[in-house]
Amino acid sequence: MKNITPKEAFEMLEKTPNTILVDVRTNDEVLEMAIPKSLHIPLSELPGRLHELPLDATVMFHCRSGGRSAQAVLFAESKGYTNVSNVTGGITAWTASGLPVTRGGNTHGGFARQGTVALIVVVSIIVLFGLMLFFKTGTQGGAPNTPVGVQKTAVLGNITSRDLAMMLDKKDFFFVNVHIPYEGELKNTDAFIPYDKITDNLDKLPKDKSAKIVLYCRSGRMSEIAGNELLGLGYTNVSQLSGGMIDWEKNGYAIIKK
Repeated sequence: MKNITPKEAFEMLEKTPNTILVDVRTNDEVLEMAIPKSLHIPLSELPGRLHELPLDATVMFHCRSGGRSAQAVLFAESKGYTNVSNVTGGITAWTASGLPVTRGGNTHGGFARQGTVALIVVVSIIVLFGLMLFFKTGTQGGAPNTPVGVQKTAVLGNITSRDLAMMLDKKDFFFVNVHIPYEGELKNTDAFIPYDKITDNLDKLPKDKSAKIVLYCRSGRMSEIAGNELLGLGYTNVSQLSGGMIDWEKNGYAIIKK
């Protein structure tokens, strides 16, 4: 896999024709901060939108720190793309290098139009995929089979406060608080890892990437970012507390503050 620095990516974007910088982060991350002239394709949508990238283009992928974009590069290469690279360190290293970003969703002119078209495409894909599932899913012994040609991919799970409370009574998962700054914790928390430092602290997580991991933060935003980062690194059983500690308190459960 080819890796390039943010400065190299910036120069290529400015000077090399037919070059595309693809942002594979989530919608919330992009609304917070984005790189001008980048094309937003969330990693979860890449299999259905890879055709938007010409095979003969120079394609550079980036995310927050390089984990998800590395997965995007490997996927593109498996589909025949030969001139793809990973921006090392992602947008974190990009900003640290003093390169330009836009904030608050204020991206370059074509971005909003691309987003509208992408939304229409995604909705169409969802409808078609639903029809495929309906017609191709058979049953054996009352249980549905996996649809023909559909590959299972890991997605971030969402757990309600009530479900988590029951799960904590018979805890069989690794429980991580990713919120910064510290605003309290839930009982039986196993580790405290800042959401934006998750890739730097993998040694604190289970070595088995199929182990069950549950993340939480104050509202759910930070845990979503961290969870998708872990999925991009190959973890397959990651969930988050939906609504975070705010929802936990609303449901009458206690927050521990030290």
